[in-house]
Amino acid sequence: MYLPRFLVSATVVLAVLLIWTYYVTGSCWYSLIWTALGALVLQLGYFLAVGFLIFRSGAAKLEQLSARDEERVNLFDGTGSLFH
Repeated sequence: MYLPRFLVSATVVLAVLLIWTYYVTGSCWYSLIWTALGALVLQLGYFLAVGFLIFRSGAAKLEQLSARDEERVNLFDGTGSLFH
């Protein structure tokens, strides 16, 4: 995930949320509270997305390693022995 693009997008979303909640409620405090909650939700979502990307890359590496192990077994014709 590209961090600068995320930061710009998150800032725009939070600004829209701030303006919208102020327009609906007419209260600065409610607007700030809802915007802070929105920021927490965005941060949690970003954290989970980055964690998923890290997990997926680790799983792909593990899959590549297991594919190499299968190739080694196939060298021995599936018997585990060079001699038939």
